[in-house]
Parts: sequence; structure tokens; C-alpha cells
Amino acid sequence: MRLGFIVSLCALLSFVSTGALAYRDQNQPTVRADQRETGSLALKASILKQEYCSDFSVENIKLELHLSYLNTGSNNIVLDRTDVHIQNYRIGKTERLLASGKSEFDYVRDTEIFLVNPRQKPNPPDDTGFVILKPGESFDSQTTMFIFLKIRRSRYIISPGSHVLDVTVSTWKYSEDLIPSFRTRVDQKGYLWTNSLTSQPLHFTIEAKTDDEYGPCLPETKTKP
Repeated sequence: MRLGFIVSLCALLSFVSTGALAYRDQNQPTVRADQRETGSLALKASILKQEYCSDFSVENIKLELHLSYLNTGSNNIVLDRTDVHIQNYRIGKTERLLASGKSEFDYVRDTEIFLVNPRQKPNPPDDTGFVILKPGESFDSQTTMFIFLKIRRSRYIISPGSHVLDVTVSTWKYSEDLIPSFRTRVDQKGYLWTNSLTSQPLHFTIEAKTDDEYGPCLPETKTKP
């Protein structure tokens, strides 16, 4: 009888405890009073021009990209409109394989070396260096990237054929310490976007070329169409 009493008491305590937790969860706000929607931004990339070029025996594809930033949320977004920096890109055989992390090539750019010394990062420009995107509005820009294919007279790193590409773009190249104060500064205009963005996958084709078909990659010398 004593054992039965203990079991009944434990069951009662468990019920009361579960009910209290359920009551507390139902009354716990999902968003704090000082939080608000930060916004939503989507990036779409498309290829404007594709060339094959070589420098110092390194053979590449040169892609001129059109980037479109679309505000898919319900709040205004404040976005840096100055130089575009591609942090990394991934190449896969299909969208499904790329989405599952099975890429043929995954290039991560060392921002500490290639972009700017972290101790010498510039200050954000004035308000003219930023664009305000209302819900449904987009901002377009262009950039150039190079995809390493192979060393001259060697095997391809990425084989010729159809591939899928996505790029990750940095939207804040300044010191992270400046984000809180700058976000407060532009708060009345919209939410300051500082996170990196990865584009929707885009399809492209790598053609098999002979070494003589690669033009120079120097910006002042353009490959013939």
C-alpha cells in the first residue's frame, strides 16, 4: 500500500510539473518586446559574359556576373552599394548535389589577405554609399570573378561539361565593431543588412579548350568574342 501511495504521488507530481511547464511555454512570448523583424534579402546571380583566359600558365574562366538583391521581407533594408566582394563559390554537377554539400569544387577566399587588412578596414561611407530597399524592391550590381580550371598542359581541376554554381557575397566589409553604432544611425531608414548572402544556383557550361585558345586575363586586354 505504501508503494502504491508513492507511485501515485510521483504520478501526481509529474502531472503538475508537466502542466506547469505547458502553461509556462504557452505564456512565454516567442519574440522579446525589444525584438523586431530584421528583414529578408535574396540574391540572384546571372552570367553576362563568359571568357577563357590565362595568366602565368593558370587557365581560368572569367565570368562577368549580374547580381540582384531582392528585399523579400516586410521591412526596409539598408544595404552597402559599394564594391562587391565574393567570399567563396561552389561548383557542383547538379543543384541537388550542391544543396547536399557534394560539390566538385569549393573555393573559400581568404578575406584577411585578398580583401583588406583587418587592422586597416575602412570606415563606412556616408549615406550615399548605401541603398534603401523597400519591400519588393531590388538593387542590381555587377562583378567579375575567375574560376580556376587547370595549369597549362595539365588535367582539368573542373572537367568540361554542364555545372551548377553559387556564390557567397560579403555585404559588410568594414569593422564589425562599427555595426551597432551604424545600425542605430540608420535605424529610422531601415534595417542595416550585414550578413553574407549566397546566390540561387545558376547553370553554366565549361567548354574544352586548347591552350592556345586562352586569351590574357589582364583587364586592359579583352578576349575576342
